[in-house]
Amino acid sequence: DMAPSSSHQSARNELTAGACAGAASTFLTHPLDTLRVRMQVGSFPGAVAAFRSILAAEGLSAFWRGLSVPLAASTVRSALSFGCLSAVLRALCDEPATPTLGECAVAGSVTCALGAVYLHPCDRIKILLQVRHEGRAFSGPLEVVQTVVRRSGFRGLYRGIGVCVVMDLVSGAIYFGGNRWLTVNFAEGGGGDGGDSGDGATQALKLVGAGSLSGVSSWAAIYPLDVVRTRMAAQPFGWEGAADIARQLFRTGGERAFFRGLVPCLARSCFSDGIFFPVYWSVSWQLGTRGQD
Repeated sequence: DMAPSSSHQSARNELTAGACAGAASTFLTHPLDTLRVRMQVGSFPGAVAAFRSILAAEGLSAFWRGLSVPLAASTVRSALSFGCLSAVLRALCDEPATPTLGECAVAGSVTCALGAVYLHPCDRIKILLQVRHEGRAFSGPLEVVQTVVRRSGFRGLYRGIGVCVVMDLVSGAIYFGGNRWLTVNFAEGGGGDGGDSGDGATQALKLVGAGSLSGVSSWAAIYPLDVVRTRMAAQPFGWEGAADIARQLFRTGGERAFFRGLVPCLARSCFSDGIFFPVYWSVSWQLGTRGQD
């Protein structure tokens, strides 16, 4: 009876591939994420001005501040997300290996919303590490947790979770549904059978394009909400609500305030998702090939 063993091996491969892809994409794009957060919280006129100001005042290391939290979180998140996505697809679909666009969108939405329960506290810690408070930065994740919990209890780590869940419901549907559509209609269509190096290289480039476009689209759709969410998460002790923050942003900066940091965000998304999916499929393929030996 080989079915259970094969199923377990497939699940392990998905978890491993997701973890590797998450770690690679997070490590390589963290400076752009820091730039996005600092622009959302601050009042820089543009990405170049923000970069120069942070570099002059805090040095190059400032762009890597808080890396340990998202690196660990994204590794686990990516592994669990693809494991959860596969489980949801198996529950939804008659043919999990070839899901429809709608099935991918629903599964992605559910997967990302469930992941917010675990990921949001990690993201709040990361944001508090990336920004400065009263002229100083937190020394590390432990100081952030101790400070927030001492003043606000454990619920303080979940500040902004409601906005985060709404964001993830929308972005998950666009991200996974969009990637499925692009992969079927763009990457797989005319991609050849991968029988020679030219076909393989073309297929890899198409997968990079599909991953990048789906990521950019999902971020563009939710970005104004992300600005509000980041503002909420960057306040260590304040309990100003999402509506109050949105009104304040509009009053002080108009519609443009909701798009601060969009350029580095989309650049990061393009690189991150362009890295993520090729690494994921490459590791999955390697593990699958070894498992057949």
